[in-house]
Amino acid sequence: MQNKNKQSAKISRNLKFMVLSLVFLLFIISIMVLFSNNLLFKNNSNKNSDNMGADFILMGIDGENIDSEKLKTKPTILWFMATWCPSCLSQSYDLNQLRKQFGDEINIVTINLWTPSIIQKISDENNLDINQLPDPDTVMQLQKFKDKFGGDWIWAMDNGEVTMDYNILTVDSTIVLNKDWIIIYEHYGPTGYEELYDVIKSELN
Repeated sequence: MQNKNKQSAKISRNLKFMVLSLVFLLFIISIMVLFSNNLLFKNNSNKNSDNMGADFILMGIDGENIDSEKLKTKPTILWFMATWCPSCLSQSYDLNQLRKQFGDEINIVTINLWTPSIIQKISDENNLDINQLPDPDTVMQLQKFKDKFGGDWIWAMDNGEVTMDYNILTVDSTIVLNKDWIIIYEHYGPTGYEELYDVIKSELN
């Protein structure tokens, strides 16, 4: 009888865990759907009409300044992500493959967009309760993500401007710029290795 009670209690705990996990997963999916339907950010006109990329200066998680002027010597991939984003795990793997393929011929810059200022903007523009959105990512969380899934490229938290300047509407979005800082590719949502490989290869040839 005692074993049966223990087994019932264990089943009950497992069911509670599964329900809580499902609720959390559905919440994350709902946030991603808002992103993918372009509901979280309204269009921004900071990006130049001639398809020139916006300049920026960010602080990398290693403490060094990232000045876009210094990136304008080779093709640059800007990857906008959040540590809670499920598809970002596979995208990070694909970027690792690109790094192995092209090495120092390209720049890769990860920009974590899930920062307090951007979450506040999402809340304000969409009349959402900020307490119902995922907590802001921290530098430590991004560092852990990099250590576990990332590679030896630039990682930074957005300063509240770069995501808006590039009109990023969806988490896990990618912009590719050539050495003249002209946008040659933009994709909102998961991209994958082959598509980015073709873009970079074409630019380097």
